[in-house]
Amino acid sequence: MSIKKDKDDLNRIIGQNIRHERIARNMSVNDLCDSMDLTTSHLRSMESGIRGTTSINLWKFSKFFGIPIDQFFFPPGTSKDDESNGESPASKVKRKKIVSLVNNADDVTLDFIASLVKEVNALAKEVKE
Repeated sequence: MSIKKDKDDLNRIIGQNIRHERIARNMSVNDLCDSMDLTTSHLRSMESGIRGTTSINLWKFSKFFGIPIDQFFFPPGTSKDDESNGESPASKVKRKKIVSLVNNADDVTLDFIASLVKEVNALAKEVKE
């Protein structure tokens, strides 16, 4: 395999992952461009795999989406430890949305979420019994 083909494949996979994460969060191209300080043509060319991205932008995407940077190097919906966790792709998308929301929450909101989860878990336990 040639270095050019490897680079093209990597750009395509990274672009697919950026698009996958954007869509999973119901974001438009313009929404993400505004958040990441990119032009729409730049983002579209990255998502299509025509253009690569810099390590700095990849790090920014990782922080923005709340996912490990190495996740961008695996085809969308997969990861290096997929075989061990058994989580469905739909659950992964939901979990990523929740993680993203929690990562951007203030302390008051986090306290509220924690108390709400405790109450829901207690109710679920009662229902099971």
